[in-house]
Amino acid sequence: MGELSKYIRSESVELNRSAIHFADYNPRKLSEESRKTLKRGIKKFGLVGGVVVNKRTGLTIVSGHQRLTVMDELQKYNPDTKENDYKIRVDVIDVDTQQEKELNILMNNPNAQGTWDYDKMRELIPDIDYKDAGLTEADLNMIGVDFLLQTEQENNLASALDDLMQPVEEEKA
Repeated sequence: MGELSKYIRSESVELNRSAIHFADYNPRKLSEESRKTLKRGIKKFGLVGGVVVNKRTGLTIVSGHQRLTVMDELQKYNPDTKENDYKIRVDVIDVDTQQEKELNILMNNPNAQGTWDYDKMRELIPDIDYKDAGLTEADLNMIGVDFLLQTEQENNLASALDDLMQPVEEEKA
């Protein structure tokens, strides 16, 4: 297959969580609702996608702050006492502080990310649990999907229940 692309500039390694520290300048924040969504995803799928740390600044997190805070919670890790320390796989880079800060912003910047193709999203939604994909009912409305998607069997049951709930008309004699 050949050699590794010249654009791969990180090395995947396993480190103790206690060796890694958060960037105090990190401008990203996470709402409680978003945290719950992320936690649900990590519990179902595991930690996928790299946490990036910078070797030159003492293993400062460049990308992955929110995922790591959720992992800490799941692992019951105490950053003060280092209790419940755990191993984690990270991508290590070696850049100066300015580049670290630029990467921190770039890796979470909506301007560097794509947008949804709503037609393709509408095709995907019936095949997945939208909540496990981190979507909300509001997202589905925006995409143009009826979030009350049901199977034919569920629809038949709902219809039968509706029929049972109709008031009984008395026959006129």
